[in-house]
Amino acid sequence: MTASPTKALLALVLAALCAIPVAARAADERDGNWWLGLPASTRVFYVVGLFDGIQYELHNVTQELVNPLAEIPAGCDKKCVELRAGARVQSWKALLEKHDSDFDRITAGQITTGLDSLFGDYRNRSIKVHAALEVVIGSIRGVSPALVEIRLQGLRSGK
Repeated sequence: MTASPTKALLALVLAALCAIPVAARAADERDGNWWLGLPASTRVFYVVGLFDGIQYELHNVTQELVNPLAEIPAGCDKKCVELRAGARVQSWKALLEKHDSDFDRITAGQITTGLDSLFGDYRNRSIKVHAALEVVIGSIRGVSPALVEIRLQGLRSGK
């Protein structure tokens, strides 16, 4: 006895509908399983997007710092303006220093290869990509393998 084409189509539609929440959940997770499910070119584009996002934020902070039309609250006296300007300068300096220390002389290819390697270990697949970036960048920067392993153990246990 063969199934009718209508029943086969209905079964296919139901299977597809059941898969949608699983796929949506996996995309929201952005962990090692998600990373390894991406095509290799998409992984590189993801890291390039990370660099572009950082450049975008640096641009925004710089524009806010130098923008003379930045909003000043009503009643803000000279001292208030100075404090706001000082806070902006500190924010800008901190962002530039973090960017320089994290990404200076590191390529998208290095980070992509590092994430591929890290997630190649089945024990690391539940680690979120943003947390894995910290480990990979530290490793590229020369953090000792013992410290990298301690951090990975913490991430594996959800800390």
